[in-house]
Amino acid sequence: MPNLESTRLSMRLPDPAGGAWQLRDFDLEVADGSSLAIVAPQRGLASGVLRALTVEQRSDSGGVLLDGRELRAADPRVVVIGPRLDRPGFQTVAACLRRAVARSNGRRLGRAETQAWVTHNLRLVGMEDIASRRLSTLSRHALARVQLARALASDATVICLDHLFDGLDAVLERQCIDLMLELQARITRTMLFATDDIGQAVLMADRILCLDVVSGAVTASVLDVNLLRPRARLDLERNEEAGRLLEALGDHLGRRLGNAAPTEHPQEDEGYEDSVVFMADWVASRPERSAKAPEKREISLGFMPLIDSAPLVVALEQGFFDAAGLKVRLSRESSWSNIQDKVSLGLLDGAQMLAAMPLAAALDPSATPLISAMALGRNGSAITVSTELWSRLGLADEMPVDALAAVRAVRGEVERRRNARQRRLIFAMVAPHSSHNYLLRYWLACGGIDPDRDVQLMVVPPAQMVGYLSAGLLDGYCAGEPWNSVAVEDGLGKALISTWQVWNNHPEKVFGVSRSWAEAHPNTHRALVKALLDACWWLDKPDNRATTCEILSHGRYVNMSADVLMRSLDGANRTGRLDAHQCFHAGGANFPWHSHAAWLIAQMVRWGQARMPRDVSRLCADTFRTDIYRQAAAFGDAIPAENWKREGEHHAEWQIQTDDGPLTLGSDRFMDDRVLDSADLRRHLAGYAIPASAGRTGSGNAA
Repeated sequence: MPNLESTRLSMRLPDPAGGAWQLRDFDLEVADGSSLAIVAPQRGLASGVLRALTVEQRSDSGGVLLDGRELRAADPRVVVIGPRLDRPGFQTVAACLRRAVARSNGRRLGRAETQAWVTHNLRLVGMEDIASRRLSTLSRHALARVQLARALASDATVICLDHLFDGLDAVLERQCIDLMLELQARITRTMLFATDDIGQAVLMADRILCLDVVSGAVTASVLDVNLLRPRARLDLERNEEAGRLLEALGDHLGRRLGNAAPTEHPQEDEGYEDSVVFMADWVASRPERSAKAPEKREISLGFMPLIDSAPLVVALEQGFFDAAGLKVRLSRESSWSNIQDKVSLGLLDGAQMLAAMPLAAALDPSATPLISAMALGRNGSAITVSTELWSRLGLADEMPVDALAAVRAVRGEVERRRNARQRRLIFAMVAPHSSHNYLLRYWLACGGIDPDRDVQLMVVPPAQMVGYLSAGLLDGYCAGEPWNSVAVEDGLGKALISTWQVWNNHPEKVFGVSRSWAEAHPNTHRALVKALLDACWWLDKPDNRATTCEILSHGRYVNMSADVLMRSLDGANRTGRLDAHQCFHAGGANFPWHSHAAWLIAQMVRWGQARMPRDVSRLCADTFRTDIYRQAAAFGDAIPAENWKREGEHHAEWQIQTDDGPLTLGSDRFMDDRVLDSADLRRHLAGYAIPASAGRTGSGNAA
C-alpha cells in the first residue's frame, strides 16, 4: 500500500499573480520511503501542490490518505519546511529543535534524551556547534540546514521540503545537495520536495512530478528517475539517463541546468541579518560540511606511471579536484625516492606514495615526517620471473599458480645453483621501504629462502623492470601493473603469482603529505582526500574501466597502450589469467588501518631496516591518520569505528558494523595463515621461521 495517496483531490490553488489555478481530480501515489520531486514552470505552483498534499488548505472534494488514514491539517506525521522560519525571534537553535521534538508524532522523551536527540539531528546536518546560536543571527544557508534538522527531529513520517535550498549560491547549494544525498541513503522517510532546480530534482528523487497550467487547470505527468543509489553530483554530467532527464525537465521548465532564476521568497529579507553568521566561521565535527575554504587552491601532486596512480589522474581529468575548488597540477616522477625528496622539501604539496614510506620516515630521526590519511587502493602488484627461470621451475602452465608451490619450486632452483656454484638468483623490487620488498621477502621466507643470503635483492624503478629483465640483469621482480603484463606481452617473462596471493587485500599506495604541510593546510588536505575518495569510488565502477585506461594511456601519464592497460586492470594476458585483485574503493580499500601500518613496521624490524619503536600504537596513529580520513569521508566511503583489525584472521569476506550500517570487508589471509592480532610486534616476529636479525641490513637498502 502506498504511504501517501491523494484520491480525486480538487481545489483552487492561489496564483501569486492574484488569480487561481484549478486542481481537479488529482490522483497520486507515493510509496513508503521513496522521494518525489515537484517542478513547475509557473512560480508558486509546485509549492501550492506540495501544500495541497499536506492538507494545509481544505479541498473542495477528494482527499489525502497517509498509511490508509485520512490526513488532516496539523498532522504530526507530516512536516513541511521552507528555507525560513515564520517568526524566529530570539529563540536558540536548540530550543527550536526541542519544540519540534515536543510536537513530534508520539515521541515522549525526558530532558536528557531530548537533548541527545537534538544533538544527534544537528550532527546529521553538520550544525551541532551552533546549538546555542539565536535563529535571528543565522545566515540563510545556515538556517536552511537548521530547518532540515528540525524536520528530522520531529520524527515525521513524511518530510516535505518547499524550495529549501533553491537560491543559495552555487558552492553552498552543491554542499547541501551532497548532504541530502547522504541523508537519503541513511534515513528511510518518505520525502516530497518542491524545487525550481532540475539538478536537485534528478539527484534527490525517485520520481518527478511535472506540473503545468492549461486553460487555468493544473496538468501533471510523472517521470521515473532510474539512477542507481548512492548518487553523486557528478552523475548529472556522467550518466546518460541523468542527461536525458535534465533535457526533458529543461524543456518543460523552459530553461537549462545552471540558468534557473533563483526562487523568490518575499519574506526572506524581513528581519534577518543574512551576513552575521556563516558556516565558514565554525569548526564543525564533520569539517567536510563546514564549507571552510581551502588555505591553498593551486596544488602540485606527484605520481609514478603505474595503474594505481589512477585516483590522482582521474580526480584531475574527471573534475573531482575542480568540484572541490582545487586547481591541481600533476607531476610525473621517475622514482619513489624523487617523490619522497620533493614532498619533504616542499617542491610537491603531496603525492602518490608507497604505503611504507611515511612509516619509514617516522622511524628515521633525520627524515621529514610524512603522514597519510587515505590509501589509494589495495593489491595490484605481482611477482614476475624471466622466461628462462620459468622454464626451470617445472610448474604447470595453468593459472593461477599456488604461491607456496611456486616458492618451493624457486627454492629448488636456489639449491641447484648453490650446489653448482652458480650465481644467486637476482630479484628486484621498486624501493627498500615498499610493500613489494616486504611481500617478496615474505613469499621467499615462506618457502625457506633467506632473502638476504640465498638470493640477491636490488632496487630498480618500476618503468625499468622490463628492460633489466630483457638484458638478463634480473631473474625476477615484484612491481605494480602494468609492468608485469608488459613483460608477458613482450614474451620476456611470466607473471608467476600476484601479491594478493601472499597477503589478501594488502596495502599498496597511499596519498601522502608532510606533517607540517597538513598542519598548515587542514582544509585543503581534507578537500584533496575527499576528491580522491570520490575518484576511487568512480574507478571501481566497471563501466568506467575503459575510460580509465584511455586516460592513463596518454604520454603524460602511464604512456602505454590502452589495450595493455585494460588487460592489466582486468588481470588477463596472452598466456593465461593472473588476477591482481586491483581494488580502488570497495571493501574499505581507502581506510588507513593501523594494523596495516603495524605489519609494515614489523617487516622493517624483521629485515633489519629499523629498530623496534617504543610505542607502536602511537607511531601508527601519528602516521596513518584515520581521524583526517573520517573527517573527509562521506556516505558511501567506509568509516569503520575501530582503527585496528586482526590481520590474517579472515579467509573470506566478512562484515563490521559502522554508523552507516554493516560494511563488507575482503579477506586478509596471509599465505602461511599467520595472524597479526595486536601491536605486540616482538611476540609476532618471534613466530617466524626466519626471524628478525639485528645483523641484517636488508640488501634492498642500496640505491
